[in-house]
This record gives sequence, structure tokens and C-alpha cells, in this order.
Amino acid sequence: MKYKIKKTTNLLIFFIITLIVLIIGIFSKSFPQILINIIKNSEENIKQSIVKEENFYTQNIYFKNIFLETYSAYAKVFDRRELNGVIKLNNSYLHIPNNVIKNLDNKVNNIIKLKESIDIPFVFVSMPDTISKNTNLLPKSKNNHVDVQTDKIIDELKQNNVMCIDFRQDNIDTDFDYMYFKTDHHIKPLYAFDLYVNLLSEVENKLNIKVNDKFTNISNYNIKTYKDIFLGTAGKRTGRAFGGLDDFNLISPKFNTSFKLNSSYGYFEGDYNKVFVDESFLVYNYYEINVYKAYAGNVYTNMSVQNLNNDACDKNILIIGDSSTMPTSCFMACAFKNINVVDLRYQEDGFSLQDYINNIDPDIVIMQYSPMVLSDNKAFDF
Repeated sequence: MKYKIKKTTNLLIFFIITLIVLIIGIFSKSFPQILINIIKNSEENIKQSIVKEENFYTQNIYFKNIFLETYSAYAKVFDRRELNGVIKLNNSYLHIPNNVIKNLDNKVNNIIKLKESIDIPFVFVSMPDTISKNTNLLPKSKNNHVDVQTDKIIDELKQNNVMCIDFRQDNIDTDFDYMYFKTDHHIKPLYAFDLYVNLLSEVENKLNIKVNDKFTNISNYNIKTYKDIFLGTAGKRTGRAFGGLDDFNLISPKFNTSFKLNSSYGYFEGDYNKVFVDESFLVYNYYEINVYKAYAGNVYTNMSVQNLNNDACDKNILIIGDSSTMPTSCFMACAFKNINVVDLRYQEDGFSLQDYINNIDPDIVIMQYSPMVLSDNKAFDF
């Protein structure tokens, strides 16, 4: 009897969802034209045409987010494990599969050549994600090829005397919920602070220096929690019902700070909150706003920071990174007189990393990459 009731309920939900899809299709801005465009294409191009028109159609549906939320609830009821290219792990966290790393040997050789050419202390940092060393979290039909490939990258770099710091989960015994968002591929800010402390320790050893302990003591920082404010990249693809919402912590110094920041987005001057915290991202707008960008907003892609505090370490740090560096770079800026951050994926044509390094003359170069970025060729275009 219970089985029949459940089956009837599921069928009812299915028909309701189908009806909603049809209604939304009718109200699409360009649904008729999309059909015409597909029909007009020759048979050998029909597949590409459907993909192209599907993307366009998705962007032109009225009440698109309402449709996604409804579809999200449908997937939740039917216990779907995969939706819109996002996998629900065995612990219910969402994961966007990383692309297989192509041209791996060339990328490793590029790193080795860069390290040898600059004659500056160099560190390669491998950032973690939700399935680093966690194959048991994936459905049985899925594999984590990128983790194996990352092992190979690190092994080959070490064989060529490149210092590596592996922050993937096998090296850090920390609670999973403390480390990762449920709906996003980035690590949480508090965990990013821990990695910053570990990274700073390695920098101290590499440069034979000692940084003031106040910069690594979390009790010297304010932590403000925004409850249920964050729908991450994976969550935006799948809706709130499928994966839920995340809290977000904003970490800022209690001690006095003063910075000057130059970037492609402009010049900023003031304390930590004025220079690094972008409050325009700290709003409850789940689908249009990326709360993670509260740390340095968009300026992280190419920023040069001068720390005016007297107790900051008098060293110049260069971080070559991706969006995973946003919180750690902000924390690192508190500890050093000068810090430069560059994301190679967003530089203008003709940008030369070699010339950039020669120009800023850093004391150490840190390449900090997450698994998602290792497949991007531009991230290795030196």
C-alpha cells in the first residue's frame, strides 16, 4: 500500500514538472525561432545546432530560476545523483568533475623551465578539492583521474628539484565540513586560513626568515558568519533543493592595517576591509552573485599590494594562482610588505610572465593551483 502511494505521488510530481516545462517553453522569448534554426541546419550539423540553440534557449527563458528550482526539487524527490553536469557525492556534497589534464608532460616541463630560468626560490602548491584522495565519495561509475595525474605532476617536479607543497586531503587530517562548501568547488575561508599558515611556514623556511606570529594567530582576526548566503558554482547549476545552501565566513584582521593596491580594475588605498573586502558580493542573491568574491572581488587576477604596516615582513611575494588563491592572498598580504598576484588565464595577449617577474623582482615565486585549473593550457603559458 505504501509503495503504491509513493509511486502515485512520484508520478504526480513528474506530470506537474512536465506541465511546468511546457508552460515555460511557450513563454520563451525565442522558442519558435530556435526550432526553425535547428530544422534549417543540414543533418551533419544538427547535433552542434541543438547544443548551440539549447544554450541560447536556456538564457532566454522567462522565470529561468523558477524552472531550475522546480527541477531541483524534482531531482531531490527522485534521489538523482547527477544533474546538469554536477555529481552528488556519497556524503551529499556537490562536485563538478575536473577535466582530464592534457599535455601533462609539457606542463611539467614548462614549470621546470620557469623555475630554472628565474633563479628565484620557487614553490609549487597543489590545492585540494572535495574528492582529493577520497575515491569512496564518488559513485561507483565515476573515477578521479585528475588526482592520479596530480600525483604524477608532483612526483616529476620533485625529481627535478622543484619544491612542492601538497595540500590535498591525505596530508591534512581535518573535518570534511570544516574544509569544503556543500555547493562550491572552492575551500572554505577558515580552511584557507589554515593553508595560509602552513604555506607561510614553508616560505619562512625557504627564505630563512621569521614573520610576526600575530599574522598567523586566528584569534587576532574577526570572523563574521553569513548564514545560508552562498549558492556556489555547483549549486547554481542544480538549484537550492538539490544541494542546499552554504554559510560563508568573512575573516578580517582585528589589528590596524594600511594598504595600497594597484590592479587592472583600478587603484585602492585604505585598511584591509576597504582594500580587500568587496561587500557588494555579500548579499542574498543566489543566482546572480558569487559570494566567494567577497575576498578581493575581481582584482585578484592581477594585483600588486603594498603593505604600509611597520611590522610586516620586508619581502616581496609573487603568487601565480587561480580563484582558490583569493582568501589566502588576502591573508598573505597582511604578513608581507609587498605581494603580487597574477592569474595567467585572464591576462591580455602578449603578456610575458618572465618579463613580469623580472620587473617586480620577487623574493619567492609561489605557483598555487587547484585541480580544476590544471587542465587549462593558459595557466601554463609562461
